[in-house]
Amino acid sequence: MTEEENKICRKIHLYLVDILGKSIEPDIFVQTSLIQLGKYYFDKLLDVDNARDTLVKAVICTIAPKNLKFESMDDYYIGCCKILRIEKLPKEQLKAVKEQYGELIGTRYANLVSRIDFEIQQINQNLQTTHNRMKDLQRKKSTYYLMRDLSTDETDVLTCAKKCNSLRTRKAIIQFEKQHLQKSLSEFCNCQSSDEIDSKLRKKALYLSTDTIFNAEMEFSSYRSIIEIIEDDLDRPYALFFKIKIYVIGEKARKNLYMTSYTKTDEERISEYQEYISKVPAIDTLNSQKEVDREAYLETLKKFISDYALFEEVITMIEESVCLRNRRDILNKCLDLYENSDFEMFNHVVPIQIEGMFADYLMDSTTFRRFTKLEMYTSAVLQEKIQYLLDIGDEIYTEVVEYFMYYFNNIIRNKIAHGNYRSIFKDTTDAEIFSIELLLDMCTLIYMTIRKSETEKMHRFVHGYQKHYAERIAGEHPHYGALFNDVIGQKTIHSYDTVERYRPLQVAYTFS
Repeated sequence: MTEEENKICRKIHLYLVDILGKSIEPDIFVQTSLIQLGKYYFDKLLDVDNARDTLVKAVICTIAPKNLKFESMDDYYIGCCKILRIEKLPKEQLKAVKEQYGELIGTRYANLVSRIDFEIQQINQNLQTTHNRMKDLQRKKSTYYLMRDLSTDETDVLTCAKKCNSLRTRKAIIQFEKQHLQKSLSEFCNCQSSDEIDSKLRKKALYLSTDTIFNAEMEFSSYRSIIEIIEDDLDRPYALFFKIKIYVIGEKARKNLYMTSYTKTDEERISEYQEYISKVPAIDTLNSQKEVDREAYLETLKKFISDYALFEEVITMIEESVCLRNRRDILNKCLDLYENSDFEMFNHVVPIQIEGMFADYLMDSTTFRRFTKLEMYTSAVLQEKIQYLLDIGDEIYTEVVEYFMYYFNNIIRNKIAHGNYRSIFKDTTDAEIFSIELLLDMCTLIYMTIRKSETEKMHRFVHGYQKHYAERIAGEHPHYGALFNDVIGQKTIHSYDTVERYRPLQVAYTFS
């Protein structure tokens, strides 16, 4: 082959891999077989300057997988697809992607926005009515009439104020849900532009046509999850309160399901999953008991704590947590109060410590960021801390944001901090119930800090790194290759709750 022919071959090679491999032209998505698709690519390669049939074939033979045999033109067409790692028809993948997009964004998203707007309108009306009622009570003609029952009027005013607080909290939650949903979809594409939607769907379909293990449903799973969370919240506004209480068990069940993917059959894994979560009380049952039978509710909570050893779980997590290392002593003292049934003191201390845990989490989740932007937010209140975590793109759980930023802050933290604890628990039974609820809130928050805090991740990264790879890779220094891929940002870390890559500079700082 002459020097000129070599140059042409290099152009053909680059055009195939760099141009055609990324092309999302409509013609790609109408081909009805891989042979037809390969022919489309082959014919396109002939458009390269001075390209001819023999040179295109030579390039394909050279860079195609070595196990391919080229005995007919169809083999060359299949070779083009193999070089581009295409194993499934883009036409079929585009159809699947459009179905997912149509169901989630075209139908369910539009319905959700409509439902949220309607509920906000209803809340505003209720707020106005309740506010007017409170003003009418306060404007009642003053009188020193001896038979006047002042406590009745006071109770009515306080009831209206409590209802207004509850309505404003609910409104804030669903407004956040709408903003979170819109932000998530905007990261996918501009849903107002049909051209951008079409381009994005074709890119995704082309990716799914390759040898990836993902499919269309998996690609849209994050959007589906967000939509399902919000749909459930609109259907059952009370559910968020209880989801936080049982969150850790769901996460541990998912983790076990993930960890046994290659060691057990699907039937075994599903059976174990179902058995593990079988002792979790139903959210509707919890809500019903909390409303009408507090003794039964208390027993259900106690059994749940006992069945899953969650008190011991909290003790262990506090001891192991890097993020909460400076708060460990006070948290352990809180647990002593709980263990000694000093529920009133526990209830007064823990809500403030939960706010403190968010401060610790904020500091630990921005460790690397502070090298270039020294922001401390030492005077930020709870809502500001959580909002800052959202602004920097932290992986804080959606339900944790909704619950702690709005419900916990407005209904629990503020009342305890301002000494209005009697509006939450009035007797020993209420106090014990509230203590268990707070313990479960702590459990979820501590679990999240351990999973998502930047310092916790760095700690896991450093400790056990060499041992982890020595168990998986043979050789004298098995972890060096993995470390090199981390340093150059080319290693993907998979876990049951995340898929990520470490930043190379952050890896260098971690080992320095």
